[in-house]
Amino acid sequence: MGTTLVPALVGLDSGEAIALGMEAGVVVVAEREGALADGGRVVAQVPAAGTQVEAASLVRVAMSGEGPGGGGPPVPEAVPPSGPAGTNPLG
Repeated sequence: MGTTLVPALVGLDSGEAIALGMEAGVVVVAEREGALADGGRVVAQVPAAGTQVEAASLVRVAMSGEGPGGGGPPVPEAVPPSGPAGTNPLG
């Protein structure tokens, strides 16, 4: 089957990552099922770009919006308690 070099996928959108992977002879898969279809950009990949692998090897990618808190509801921004300027509201 031969070997190939893993392409640099970080920073690419899902379509670009898949196309470049196919061109290089590797199979791009997302850590979270459906993440490639959700769009976003590649933020990490394993193995790293430039690694020599067997042709048709898997290259796992993490897409923006994945991981802890990814894809969930927005987290509200912390708002400092109101009070007279220069006072410590915690005592």
